[in-house]
Amino acid sequence: MSRMLPFRPHCGITKSEQWVFDQLAEAPSLDNYVILHSLGLARHKRKSYAECDFVIIGPLGVYCLEVKGGHVSRQDGVWTIGWPGRSYTSMEGPFKQAQSARGALLQEARIRLGKDLIKRVPFGWGVMFPDVQFVERDPEWDQECIFDESNKELPISTYLKRLAEYTLAHESSRGRTYQTPLSRREIDTITNSFRADFDLVPGITSLIRESHSEMLSLSEEQYSSLETILHSGNPRVICEGTAGTGKTVLAAEAARRLAQDGMRVLFLCFNRNLAWQLKHQDFAKYKSITLHTIWGLLYQLVSKNYPDQIQGEGSFNKVLEMAEEAAIDSIETGELIPYDVLIIDEAQDVLAPEVMNALDWFLNEGISSGRWVMFLDTAIQASVYNKLEGRIHSHLSTKAMNLKLSINMRNPVTIAKEAAMITGTPPPKCRRQFIAPVDYRTIHGMKTVSKISTSLITQLISEGANPNDIVLLSFRSPEEAFFKNGYASIGKKVHVLDGKQDRINRDAIPAASIPAFKGLESEIIIVGDLPEGEMTEWQLANLYVALTRARTAVYVICSQGYVNRRIDLLEG
Repeated sequence: MSRMLPFRPHCGITKSEQWVFDQLAEAPSLDNYVILHSLGLARHKRKSYAECDFVIIGPLGVYCLEVKGGHVSRQDGVWTIGWPGRSYTSMEGPFKQAQSARGALLQEARIRLGKDLIKRVPFGWGVMFPDVQFVERDPEWDQECIFDESNKELPISTYLKRLAEYTLAHESSRGRTYQTPLSRREIDTITNSFRADFDLVPGITSLIRESHSEMLSLSEEQYSSLETILHSGNPRVICEGTAGTGKTVLAAEAARRLAQDGMRVLFLCFNRNLAWQLKHQDFAKYKSITLHTIWGLLYQLVSKNYPDQIQGEGSFNKVLEMAEEAAIDSIETGELIPYDVLIIDEAQDVLAPEVMNALDWFLNEGISSGRWVMFLDTAIQASVYNKLEGRIHSHLSTKAMNLKLSINMRNPVTIAKEAAMITGTPPPKCRRQFIAPVDYRTIHGMKTVSKISTSLITQLISEGANPNDIVLLSFRSPEEAFFKNGYASIGKKVHVLDGKQDRINRDAIPAASIPAFKGLESEIIIVGDLPEGEMTEWQLANLYVALTRARTAVYVICSQGYVNRRIDLLEG
């Protein structure tokens, strides 16, 4: 039997459409077919949104089918369709509707799959009238495209074969030939592409609401890890997990509970933007919690002890060289009182000898015997800053309880799997099963980037998205990024996230380089300025970080070349 997506029709469909659904689902000769029911077509030339009743994807190609139940008539160019009391009128009619749906589907396929694959695949259309015999003749249609009541005695596969033969002959007469039958891989590739629009029928605000409903509580895995972290018998813990597994959430909750127990907690991270956001959360309001970036903490320490030797915040290497000595001096003068607990989030970005030697003095009994918790990802994210030293990680692991977070709590399953597929990393388990595929918007030269991004932002805001819930991420610095000129044409400013203590205007759109947004998340992510050609390990790591920042939706503005390379990955 065929594979139906979804496996059952949505409620409220007509009896005629239900009959067609059942026939397609139960036909024994459609084993290699995939049937999409009620496929949304968001990029229709003449309509803001259109829908195709059924899309047949099989060895003989791709076919859009319109189902029209009840009575059918046309008078003075106006079509009337449906049972008495439930009929409707249309100037377009079912044949033009099917043809335009086929055109929109073909255009979408070119965008998503690239021209090379599409050149091998026939696209056709047909109209089904299950309740009447349709024998009318007109230049607008050919009888081979029509299924009517007289065909119900035959298997529905007979009609599909007739429609395919007609389409192939019609295309051949126009000088177009196709390589049929399609392979199983080609059918799956096309199916995976078209499911995007099918699954994205809910508006962005609906997706955000669903997103929030799935993120209200910790998972059992997180609760278990939190209990282990808080247990006094586990004074040193390394908690490892890939993007979205909730490391920062656990770090904050652990800090809060330890502070409630009367402990002085030093909470550190690498990213200034992450630190700024964390400082505005409730847990950071505890007086016994000190929250800093690693660089901010060490710079403050060294510049206070040796003000004449540090010239500006660019003296990173100099600060690292002098940090341990400054910490010792501060201990001796009593200005540094060691903390009871050290918590480091995104620790893979700070595990360098100079950093750990300095932090040793900030903790009661030091790193070897004191109480600390480190949250890190030793996989692809570690390549973004490339600060992880394996020997230090191995040494710390021997002194700690090692926990593993395996369930992605942040990303919709489709986004998490896309990030894994593109970067060649293992796909994670995902708690969040709602469908929100990565949406690729192709550009034709750099001049179209602004137009595409402006159009996309306008679309999202018109659908109800809050500008603050949209984050623009670039592979380039903000001065060179696709958002550098702002969006004054639609009345929106861009707020570049630079870690400074300023609030974002509620009508502004946040933006950053990808590394600057590491450790953070947002409802909607728009990624741009992808490098051309094959990506380096560092570039793949940044793409992984960008995609996995999204709680609800991701849009990637890219060239057709990138889309084609993605298709190559899909095809193996």
